[in-house]
Amino acid sequence: MITSDHKTYNIQAKTVILSASAFETPRILLNSDIPLEAIGKYLVNQPTVVASAKVKRKLFGEVLGNASIMIPSTADRKYMIFLLGTDPLDYWWYHYKEKRLQNELRLKYFGLATIEPRFENQVRLDPDRRDSYGVPLLSVQFSYSEQDKAVIRELTASIRASATAMGLELYDNPSLLPPGLDNHEAGTCRMGDNPATSATNRYGQIHGVPGLYVADNSAQPLTGAANPTLTTVALAIRTVDHILEQT
Repeated sequence: MITSDHKTYNIQAKTVILSASAFETPRILLNSDIPLEAIGKYLVNQPTVVASAKVKRKLFGEVLGNASIMIPSTADRKYMIFLLGTDPLDYWWYHYKEKRLQNELRLKYFGLATIEPRFENQVRLDPDRRDSYGVPLLSVQFSYSEQDKAVIRELTASIRASATAMGLELYDNPSLLPPGLDNHEAGTCRMGDNPATSATNRYGQIHGVPGLYVADNSAQPLTGAANPTLTTVALAIRTVDHILEQT
């Protein structure tokens, strides 16, 4: 362990649980020289397509409040869409404010997709960059496959189709956010039975290293179209239950 004043301490423990994120957990493991090929590999994220829409209040006879509409993913549809409004910037805080009714209602689309895990999408140690403690930083290699791009195109078309069906006017065309802005990365220490293609077993233990566990997004082999937080929490609880059963 290195403290903020750069002092180094050695700490021994029977059980160590890493939960530092899909980037920092593999960084710790890679800097520890654990000989598993899958550590840092199979990086996945959630491609996010956003768009802005507007509609006239006079089209509705009833009193309108805030909108929160979700189109969930399915086995055949590898993405979800949700629509928030009426003012996308203030949606999360609307119940704290009293605002004058607007004639033009503005809404925000968010579309999240699932991509395939690929070995070449990865994080690895950068030989030329180190942090203030002298520890190598990460470099990221990531791209979308043709299959991923097809899902993103389908998601984009679905946003346009839903806007047409609801009588919304898109004033900000659907656009794909750059990778890394969604904070939903996963897969870099993914679970699996085969040490050649996974970093941990089904309980989050690093293959071949008893007592060393991973309990964060990095252990998820892939993400669904929805936010992965609850899945990560559930897996972390399962990992702790397993550890307790071993003691």
